[in-house]
Amino acid sequence: MRILKLMMIVFAFGLFTAGANAQESKKDMMKKEAMEKKEMMKKDGMHKGDMMKKDGMEKADMMKKDAMAKGDMMKKDVMVIELTQVEGKFTTESLNLKPGNYQFRVVNDGVSKDVGFLIQAAKDANADPMKTAVENSFTKTLVSNGSSAYTGVVDLPAGEYIYYCPLNPTPKYSITVK
Repeated sequence: MRILKLMMIVFAFGLFTAGANAQESKKDMMKKEAMEKKEMMKKDGMHKGDMMKKDGMEKADMMKKDAMAKGDMMKKDVMVIELTQVEGKFTTESLNLKPGNYQFRVVNDGVSKDVGFLIQAAKDANADPMKTAVENSFTKTLVSNGSSAYTGVVDLPAGEYIYYCPLNPTPKYSITVK
């Protein structure tokens, strides 16, 4: 019986070390591949990479100037929508949008406490917003009186949504995306 237990322990240890060796081997292989890619990029792409970087910076500068000229309402296929909060409500009571990427700028106009913003699918109106808010739809920071903050970029496919501030608190307003 002791011999059987000892054999089982030795066998289990062998499996454990074989698995650990396989893990190490895989890590080594991945490191080697990464190093090879890096070397190839150094040999082949250094000049091309510098040119692409310069072109990319010039394009980014042009896009930035163009966005500023358009009132900063359009950035890289992202529509910026400004919503103003006053005491207990938003001044815009509904939105009709096309499917796409949006970023919301929330302005606190005279609310003495910090405000925020979030979007939920209309079907989730009574659910916990911490669990059901549309991804990136919270403001990145709390919005104090006289300031503003942006949400992340929010992807809104066709559907019915609501937006509101749970801190102010405001009514829940509709967003129709079609």
